[in-house]
Amino acid sequence: MAGHVRRTTAPGGAGSEPLIACAKTTDTHLEAACSSPPLPRTANLTDTDIMRPRESADDREERRARNSVMKRIQADVTGRVDAMIDELLAQPLAEEPREYLDALRVLLKSQVTAYLSYVTSRRDALSSTTSTMYAEQFSPDGPLPTTLRGLIERGTMSSPQAARLASSVLERRTVLIFGDRATGKSTLLNALLGLVPVDERMVSIEHGDHLPALEDRSFCTRLAVDDGVDVAGVFARAVKMQPSRIVVGEIHADEMLHFLRELRDRPGTGGFCTVRADSVHLAVAKLLRQMELSIAPLEARQLIGDTRPVLAHMRSDERGEPRLGAIWGVEGLDVDGEILLHEEPAAATIEA
Repeated sequence: MAGHVRRTTAPGGAGSEPLIACAKTTDTHLEAACSSPPLPRTANLTDTDIMRPRESADDREERRARNSVMKRIQADVTGRVDAMIDELLAQPLAEEPREYLDALRVLLKSQVTAYLSYVTSRRDALSSTTSTMYAEQFSPDGPLPTTLRGLIERGTMSSPQAARLASSVLERRTVLIFGDRATGKSTLLNALLGLVPVDERMVSIEHGDHLPALEDRSFCTRLAVDDGVDVAGVFARAVKMQPSRIVVGEIHADEMLHFLRELRDRPGTGGFCTVRADSVHLAVAKLLRQMELSIAPLEARQLIGDTRPVLAHMRSDERGEPRLGAIWGVEGLDVDGEILLHEEPAAATIEA
């Protein structure tokens, strides 16, 4: 792999200024993430700090009864939407109107679900710093999204690292999060998705991935796929919706080529995905290895170079806590056709 990737570091080495400083940002999401001083480290955070009861037993019972009614209403309304769209699809129509009706079905149902989920939300029972890696023990419905600031406060990343990633999201750079199993890849992905403006159109291609940050988005179409699906057809359908972002979750081998190709051919579209690999070179090698089954090696490297993804390495420290180890940026290819990887300066990383 060393023959296909060339590693560089920022000018000035470890002592240089971070490429993006929190004090210079003007984005409101970023200011909220970086302006406050850090809280105590995770070791000082107790269950009481994470979970703060805010309602009496009577209030809780009333809320549960209300939520039960809302769930029945949601099932009834979404069922009526399905019946209406199915009735229209039963008419003789060309393929293109059918695709529009399918998209309309998703949009209407997501609007209903987003509103009723907001009404029945129990998120006020969780602290804003509760990571998806820890929220499951408090919620029977599974993990809930954290914020980027929450990850800073828990010591998962530094403020300069958060600034760098947030800047990449705002610029619609493709963000590829890699790391070993259970190192916080999905946690970081959900936090970054929270930075995308709510009025942007997103398409999520999911293999059962739990992406709670997308659940309340009215302009997000979620395409569930399983083994044996026509991957090229799924991505073709996704790009017909003209999204500003394509989210894949943990990307599968047969999706890598289609994912990067669609992003390269649509420069204004950003992408998000995760890859299981414990080093940046293994992550890039995994992308290349799968794509080279279908295209020439140089073409595969050129595709990565043209897409210019940002790669974020999630790892576990000696206590098993998730940490953002390093951030890399692909800066294209050099004259020999090697992939140029630029690592953020050491000042922008956090010590374990």
